[in-house]
Amino acid sequence: MTSATRGSGGNSKDEASLERQNMSPREFREAAHSIVGKGPGWQNRIAVQLGVHKSTISRWMASRVPIAHRVGMVMRLLADGASTSRED
Repeated sequence: MTSATRGSGGNSKDEASLERQNMSPREFREAAHSIVGKGPGWQNRIAVQLGVHKSTISRWMASRVPIAHRVGMVMRLLADGASTSRED
């Protein structure tokens, strides 16, 4: 947590910009599908790729827990790599 997000707990402009950087469940699902494919078991497959428990993926998809910014960055990089390798 940065010093800008610590403090009074109010909704500062910095907190809002950090929240916008998090990946939405829809974006995560689309990225995951490009990485591991659609179909049954995609949540298990992406959990293995990310090194997290499959229940973590379920919590992210249900918006019970926000998807960390660093996870979104990794997903975007992996999805970009998956789409680039398909084009070759």
